[in-house]
Amino acid sequence: MVFPGLSEQDWLYGIFLFSAVVVFGNGIHYVEFRLLRRQQSETGRRGLGLQKYLAWPARAVFLSIGLLIVLPFTPRLSPQWLDRIEEIVQCLLVLFLGWLAIGGVFVFQAVTLSRFDTTVADNLRARTVHTQM
Repeated sequence: MVFPGLSEQDWLYGIFLFSAVVVFGNGIHYVEFRLLRRQQSETGRRGLGLQKYLAWPARAVFLSIGLLIVLPFTPRLSPQWLDRIEEIVQCLLVLFLGWLAIGGVFVFQAVTLSRFDTTVADNLRARTVHTQM
């Protein structure tokens, strides 16, 4: 796919913008999940699935938001191509937010199930909740 009318300098600038989005998006993701992991280890609670269920969707959301922010600064891209690319990134953002919401449901399930222990002697309520979840 060749974009007519773009010089080598424009290509390099576009690649630089895309690389900046990847670096900043991954940096924000790293800091956020590092803080979550540190808070989890300080409180001594066992894992609730935040890293397992939310890490990849959050990274995808950060990167797609970064792309939406950077797209207007791309050099001399025709409005037709810019609109198409922006539509694709917006559709991806909706998909990634849905993925993040599904991960949130799994985290909610893990939190709910961790409150009800099935190993105790009188565990009727705990077994009921586990079955319903």
